[in-house]
Amino acid sequence: MQKEIQVNFRGKVIYVDAENVTPIEMNTIVRKVEEEMLAYEQKKIVPDTIKQLMYVAIKYGMQLYKYEQRELSLNSQYENKIDELISKLENLGSEDKLF
Repeated sequence: MQKEIQVNFRGKVIYVDAENVTPIEMNTIVRKVEEEMLAYEQKKIVPDTIKQLMYVAIKYGMQLYKYEQRELSLNSQYENKIDELISKLENLGSEDKLF
């Protein structure tokens, strides 16, 4: 289910392909990006919108990367625990004594 959502970003109207994202969620995302850009703009004397967008994109890219790495690690840990449980259950079954 892919749909376009109209977004007002820094006074410009753009349409964003947004899968499984509501307009309210998209506006929240846009507001966060604008806040990040404003924070960067206030640190610099001459605002450069392209650089601001690059810094924000890289910042969120790093956060996404870290999140994905944590998810992979957790999935690996869960798989190991499941494998341990299966092994213990198989060992119990081979000894013919469940209780």
